[in-house]
Amino acid sequence: MKEVDIGLSVVVSGLRDEVLEACSSAGLKPHSVNLSLGVWGNKELLAEEEVLEVTTMCGHHMVAPKIVISLAEMVMRGSMTSEKAGIRLAKLCPCGIFNQERAEELIDSMTEKTDT
Repeated sequence: MKEVDIGLSVVVSGLRDEVLEACSSAGLKPHSVNLSLGVWGNKELLAEEEVLEVTTMCGHHMVAPKIVISLAEMVMRGSMTSEKAGIRLAKLCPCGIFNQERAEELIDSMTEKTDT
């Protein structure tokens, strides 16, 4: 990335020590560092884990749990493919880091669990 120098900002996530070491070995200094402090508050109010796996793929949390559930139900009924559901979910993410193929896999997994 450093050699190409395309003029874009790159976000790297991972374990802090490993990311800092990778930056150092590439001769880069991070512009900023964000730390996760975990989940606070009443965790019972959160969506189910399988829904959170989808919603947390957007860095700004613009993919709402209810739309994930709604699209999964449409896939289960056969009125939408999981591929189209993944594309619709990806369009909601303004930061562009949402992985629509992973969402498709997760939606498939959610619908398979319900079928059994």
